[in-house]
Amino acid sequence: MSPLSPGRSPACRPRCSTQQLRDALGELLRRAQRADAVRDDVATADVIAVLTGASLAIREHADHEHASRRVLAIVCDGLRASR
Repeated sequence: MSPLSPGRSPACRPRCSTQQLRDALGELLRRAQRADAVRDDVATADVIAVLTGASLAIREHADHEHASRRVLAIVCDGLRASR
């Protein structure tokens, strides 16, 4: 049964969706690490923390569009594996 199926209670939907997102992000991270695109020492929780912080920083910045591009570039550079 899907977490968003009619049989699930509405209270479960956000929690279930959050877990699905974590699982999918973890799988994407593992694939990127196997492809040597992302540092090996990065965990799913690290990515979530970095993205949370970045989104808060962008939200508080006066120039959202410019800040979002710059902050995303910084995050990607920080996650990228050395070659």
